Formats: sequence, C-alpha cells, structure tokens
Amino acid sequence: MTKTSNSILELVKGSGIVFVGMVIGRLLGLGAQVSIVRELSPTQFGHIALAYTIVSSIGGIAIFGVQDGVTRFLSASDLEETKARYVQSGFLIVAITGMISTFLIISTRYEIGAVMDDQKLPGLLAIFSFYTLIFPLSRVMISILRSRKESKSMILSRDIAGPILALSVFFVLAFFDYPIIGAIGYWISLPTFVLLFSFYYSIKYLPISSIINTPPQKTTIQKLWSFSWPLAISSSFVLFLSNLDVIMIGVFLNSESVGQYRAIQPLRQITLFVLSSVTFLYLPLATEHYENSDDSGLISLYRYSSKWISSITLPIVLVTGLYSDSVIINLFGRSYLPASSALTVLIFGYFLRVIVGPTGTTLKAINKSRVELISAMSGVIVNFIVNLLLIPKYGIIGAAIGTVLGYAVFNLVEILAIYNAIGGHPFTMNLIQPSVLSITSALITRSIIPDDSISIFALVGLIGFFGIVQVSSIFITNSLDKNDYMMINKIENNITVELKRLKQTYNER
Repeated sequence: MTKTSNSILELVKGSGIVFVGMVIGRLLGLGAQVSIVRELSPTQFGHIALAYTIVSSIGGIAIFGVQDGVTRFLSASDLEETKARYVQSGFLIVAITGMISTFLIISTRYEIGAVMDDQKLPGLLAIFSFYTLIFPLSRVMISILRSRKESKSMILSRDIAGPILALSVFFVLAFFDYPIIGAIGYWISLPTFVLLFSFYYSIKYLPISSIINTPPQKTTIQKLWSFSWPLAISSSFVLFLSNLDVIMIGVFLNSESVGQYRAIQPLRQITLFVLSSVTFLYLPLATEHYENSDDSGLISLYRYSSKWISSITLPIVLVTGLYSDSVIINLFGRSYLPASSALTVLIFGYFLRVIVGPTGTTLKAINKSRVELISAMSGVIVNFIVNLLLIPKYGIIGAAIGTVLGYAVFNLVEILAIYNAIGGHPFTMNLIQPSVLSITSALITRSIIPDDSISIFALVGLIGFFGIVQVSSIFITNSLDKNDYMMINKIENNITVELKRLKQTYNER
C-alpha cells in the first residue's frame, strides 16, 4: 500500500472519530445557544452577544497563530527536548499577547461602548476580558494533542467534557433565575474547562517537567514566531471576516438586530463540521507529504478530502438553507424569524468554503502561511465595503451577503496560491457531478414540500433523505476513484463482507 493510501486511511479513521466528537460538541454548543436565547429577549441577548463577539475576536487574535505553529513543528520534531522548547515558546508568546489583550479591553471598554452606543457594554467587556488570556492558552494545549494525532483526547477535552461542564454552569444559574449571569458564565468557563482537561491529557505525552526544566532557546522562539506572525495577522482578518458583520450591525442597527443575527451564527458552523474534523489530522499528514517532496501524494490527499467533505456536508446544507424558517422556529421561536433569510444566505455561502476543501490547512502544510495574510486581508476588505453599503439599506441580510462575498474572495486567493505552489486544486468531476444532481433533487423537493413550520423530526428526516440522494448520485454519476476503491477493500476486510456492487461500480469505469 502506498504512502498516500496509508495517509488517506489514517485520515479517514481519525477524522471519523473527530467528526463524531465535533458533532457532539457542536450540538452541545447549539443546545447552549438555544437555551440561552430562549431564556433572554433578543435585546438582552444582543448586549451579551456583542460583548462576547468583541472579546472572542480579540482572544482569537491573541493566539497569534501559535497553535498551528506548535502543531506543525511538533509534527516535524523527533527529540523530546525540541518539542518541549516549542511548547514552552508557544505558551510564552500567548501568555504575553493574552495579558496585553486583557489590559487593552479593560482600558478601552468605555470608548467601545460609546462607539456602539451601548451603555451596558463596558461592564460586560470587563467581565469577559479574562477570556482573552484563557482561550489562547487552551488552544496551545490542544495543539499538543493534535500533533500527537490524539483525536480522542482532543474531542473529549474540547468538544465533550468542556462544553458539558460549561453548559452545566448556565443551567445551574438559570435554575436560580440568573440567566444573564449564566450566559456569561457559560462563555467564560468553556475555555477554562477545555484548558484543564487538555492539560491533563497533554502531560501524558509531554510531561510538564520537561517543559519547565528545558532552558528557553531564543532561536526556537524566533522560529515559532517567524512561522506564526503571518498566521496571527491572517487569523485576525479571518476573525474579522467572521465577526465583522455582528460588530457592524451593532454600529448601524440596534441590540435586537444583533441578538437576532448572533442567534443564527452558530448554525452556519454546521457546514464546517466535516471540514474541521478532517483538518485535525490533515495538517500533520499533509506536512509529512510535503516534507518528503511528495507533491502528487499531497494533491491526491487534498482532492480526496475535498470530495468527501463536500459530499457528507451537502445534505445538511440543503435542509438548513432551503428550510430556514422551520429551523429557526423550532430552535429559537418566532421572535427570531426575521433572521431566516440571512441564515439561508450564510448557509449556502459557507458551503463555498466546504467545496474548496482544507485550503488554509494545505497552505500551512506547504509552509505558505503568509499567503493567508493576503487572502484574509482581501476578504476583510471586500466584507467591510459590502457591509458598509448593504447593512444600512438591507439590515442583517446585507451583513450575511458581505460575509459570504468576503469568504469567496478569501478562498479564491488560497486556491490560486496552492495551485501555483504544487500544481493542485480541489475541483474534479467526481466532486461536481454528484453535487449538481443532489442540488437539483433538493430544489424539486422544496417545491413539493414548502417551508411551513416543519417539525424538527421532519427536518432530520429530510437530511436523511437528501443523504440517500447524495450517495445515490455518487453511484449514478460513477464518481468513485482508485482511492475510494482502496477504502472499499479496507472496509471489506474489517467487516468481512464482500462489497461486490461497490467493486463492480469502480471496475465498470
């Protein structure tokens, strides 16, 4: 079996574990969001959501790209002492940037409140400010598990134990009639619990004594900094690309509009479930191909990942996008129904990110992290201009359009950079043909079954139906390739059942 085949097998196995964990984590996050939204009015939720959006954006910037740098250098290192130095350097960098961020939020909170015309914002920002120190530390700790390909430990820390305990904090405070404090407690305690659990698992692979006892090395810090600072700037732009719409809604509109728009924001993330689960293991595997000068193997891994990420995600996208009214009514209630059109725009727009596959992670693997700076900057500029033009006129729908167009430009630049570097791109007929057939079938179904307060169980049933249509489309269009055939053989060996029809489909090609 070739190295590429081994990489794909490892990617599929590990990604399946991560996907299940991420689904659980996202469902817990969505459950928390739904619970918080149902306890608060759109205006109350808008105040808290705006403060959290500002602080989480700054907290993401405070990571300074270090988490990906630590993952990459740990994956490429063999000596424990070298690994300890990279982890040590990572913690040092984010501790400094986190403390600076916390200080800046506290010292400028009244000015921010004046710009947003929100009198409650300064107090909320002061409470949330410590998030910018805790969150970066938790991401660096997770990067240790990622470099070790310890997907089970990672999902337990980040997606299961942390969210469950944080959600418990909200439920306890809401039970005693403190839902606002509970919402704040949920968002602050979440990265805290993740940090504690990931620390517990990480010290098994890299003892804390080796990090403390290893003398700091200036060259290691410089190397990690050199790799990470372009990611820091680009991640800043990516965060602005994700959150600029909420901030600009806060500037141009009111707290109620912020609450309505922020309520649907987590739903757009369902399009990224599979993509995010794959990138956990994709980075170390892709890095190994690149370090071994195996561009053809990297391209094959890239295309294979992109195809199946899109295929698995599409049914969820079709149901959420085409039946957005029913989704919002079931989850948040009719008071949030004005955000349904914006949800449709976001869901289908975010699917464009899914189609191109793990572009950003591929750039990191081939050591082109600085390209993300250009792509992210381009996307933010487009997003800002479109928001500036459309939000005052079209409200939250204009914000959604701005976000989608910003990401479209962002991904286009990334694809061009990857093609220029290794000659590969994600687009194949095996990706496009089944998707076209599935989308056509979904549009026909939508014309037959209108979006008229469909129950949550019917929505789940539609996802299953569209999933069957997508799988059928893959066979109808003969969209299997040699890597799929390799996976069929692997599955056949594991379950001791001969998959004759699948083999026949491949051989007929």
